[in-house]
Amino acid sequence: MVIPMDFDGRWKGPRNMGTATLGTAWGDIGTAIGVGGARWARTFLSMQIHAGTGVRFRMMGQYASAGSAFELIAHQAGTGIVTVDGLTYQLTQDADQFVSLKWNLDGGVPFVKLQGMISGGSATYVSDARLVTSI
Repeated sequence: MVIPMDFDGRWKGPRNMGTATLGTAWGDIGTAIGVGGARWARTFLSMQIHAGTGVRFRMMGQYASAGSAFELIAHQAGTGIVTVDGLTYQLTQDADQFVSLKWNLDGGVPFVKLQGMISGGSATYVSDARLVTSI
């Protein structure tokens, strides 16, 4: 059971972002989620990598839920994760794993959408994706 949190507006979530099969082109993981006023977004991803290599993620900001998108800055990398060009995270371990990634929203992004891709291989899945935001 997932219980939504709202501590006086400071933290919100986790919200379900959906699931996805990753291919060799950027693809959406779920739909755009409203995050108006949030300063940070953190995603928690459960990965089933199987034969995929070069697994990458980026967060897209949008001013309307169906509007044009722009890349957001990847905040920090962790164990087994590197940032590519400051905007994209890439996993350095091609194995099933649970991953937490953080992006800076700076309070000015009304909607976000997570995207993922692989550079090679096949059968790579995001079996669960959750979003937590904070002010």
